[in-house]
Amino acid sequence: RVERVSLRTTALRDLEGKLHFIPNGEIKSVTNRSYEWAQIVFDIRVSYRESADRVMEEIMTVAREVCADPDYGDAIMSEPEMFGVDRFGDFGFHIKCILKTSPGEQYRVRREVLRRIKNRFDELGIEIPAARAAAISGQ
Repeated sequence: RVERVSLRTTALRDLEGKLHFIPNGEIKSVTNRSYEWAQIVFDIRVSYRESADRVMEEIMTVAREVCADPDYGDAIMSEPEMFGVDRFGDFGFHIKCILKTSPGEQYRVRREVLRRIKNRFDELGIEIPAARAAAISGQ
């Protein structure tokens, strides 16, 4: 986050709270990830055993619930958009969707949507795959 800009330096604060001073003469290009709006890209991996349509429906239901929640709705600028099955991985397929938020609100909204997706998947028995190590003992 930009803390301040002076004639000679720009002060940026990172997520850990560290303040970085950068001489303006060293700045060659700038990317502003929070100008006017921010976008959350959700990349949710699920087991190949799951129905893609069912999982996409549940993700959209959760995203709409967060949009309707008064604690989060004001931070969300548009309806969630489902892209669908994005790719196949080693342990499952990936579903991608996006949600547009007010600048700086994307992290708070993202954490809440992911928390609710995890809880919904747990309730419905939808598996989020993870790599597992197997121990093999010699005889």
